[in-house]
Amino acid sequence: MDPVQVLVALANLSVIIGIGLGLLQLRAIARQRQEDMVLRAFEPFLDPAFSRAFWEVQTWRYTTFEQFDAEATLEDLVTLDVVSVQFETMGLLYKRGLAELDFLDDLMAEPTLMTWNRIAPIVYGYRAKANVPGWSQWHERLAVALDKRLTELGEPHEPLVKP
Repeated sequence: MDPVQVLVALANLSVIIGIGLGLLQLRAIARQRQEDMVLRAFEPFLDPAFSRAFWEVQTWRYTTFEQFDAEATLEDLVTLDVVSVQFETMGLLYKRGLAELDFLDDLMAEPTLMTWNRIAPIVYGYRAKANVPGWSQWHERLAVALDKRLTELGEPHEPLVKP
């Protein structure tokens, strides 16, 4: 074989290898961008105001929608919105394929399940009363997916509240 042909073959091979490595890097960069986006969306969870709202929901005396509907203050309604919208955002990222379930599991499985279990009776009641079946649906779907994943992995967790 002529040395020029060998060099041409090596040059072609190096181009093919370079393209392959570039594709692998693009895949890794895409995953990193997804994780960065999820972490940016997670930032409000680190805010003390959200933390207060989160723990307020966890300690609510409301156990039914009827009780919440009759006794909730405007502050309670705002707290519910603040907390549910944050989890709804993470659920939407999961639904759109922009957040991997294993990453969300590592990041926030227990808080998602805890919060869903506290607000589920309120959500189900409000959906029926206001005829808004999609209200907080992505939070619910994320909680269901995380519950299923944790069950399949055999990890102990709070059982999911179902209607």
